[in-house]
Amino acid sequence: MITKSQTKGLFWGLLSFLFVGFTMNLLIETHNANKKARAERAASAAVVLRWVEKLDSMTTDAGVYVHWVGEETEPDFWGNDILVTYSKGGSVEIVSVRSMGPDGVSHTGDDIWSERKAINMSGFGSGLQEGLGKTAENIVIGIKNGLKKDKNGGS
Repeated sequence: MITKSQTKGLFWGLLSFLFVGFTMNLLIETHNANKKARAERAASAAVVLRWVEKLDSMTTDAGVYVHWVGEETEPDFWGNDILVTYSKGGSVEIVSVRSMGPDGVSHTGDDIWSERKAINMSGFGSGLQEGLGKTAENIVIGIKNGLKKDKNGGS
């Protein structure tokens, strides 16, 4: 015969066993969900890296990026097309590739992005040409003024 004390012990033992089992199951599910999320991010990061490297290699002889326009890109793990943008500041041009992450919204905390920079000579030629043109113009003006002074007796 089971005593009242033994019944309480069995009850608390069973309750403890169920609690530990539930907690372990929750920890395993959380671990598996985190593992899955890391795998998804790694897959999308690989797509982003592949595209940024590809676009970084597409430059003219002067080092200017050949822009990716009008063609679809490869989707990320979540099915969103990756975004390609270019920006320029002085002689530095930047290509940026972005996965919008699982939320599908650009520029949020779950985005995966990478960028590359290229230093190029774009704009130097026109600036140099303009500067040389002004210098030549100033030289001609100086020669004319010098000749006038010589013609007028150096005054």
